[in-house]
Amino acid sequence: MQTDVLDTLFTARDAVSDMIISLTPVDAGQKKLLEKLMQRRDQLTAAIQNVINAKFTKSTAELTQEITKLEGLTEQLKALSSSIDKVTTAIGFIDQVLQLVASIITLDG
Repeated sequence: MQTDVLDTLFTARDAVSDMIISLTPVDAGQKKLLEKLMQRRDQLTAAIQNVINAKFTKSTAELTQEITKLEGLTEQLKALSSSIDKVTTAIGFIDQVLQLVASIITLDG
């Protein structure tokens, strides 16, 4: 279970990093959006550390269901095109991923 969550989070973080690398903001508003995206990437890194620190001793149907949701959100994040108009959508997906990770850690605790 823990490995599944970590693999998914690494994939999500890679997708966000790829998006950041490919974007070139042309004004202050776009630069601010890019900064928010970079902050979310940092939050994903922190979530990865939280998962590493978690014990993951239980395996329940609810935990499996949450991990499946996490994988689905990550796939949606990967499918986004790397354009500035998709950054807000990406941030929304990342926020949901972060909430799910917190839920998964709580379910296992």
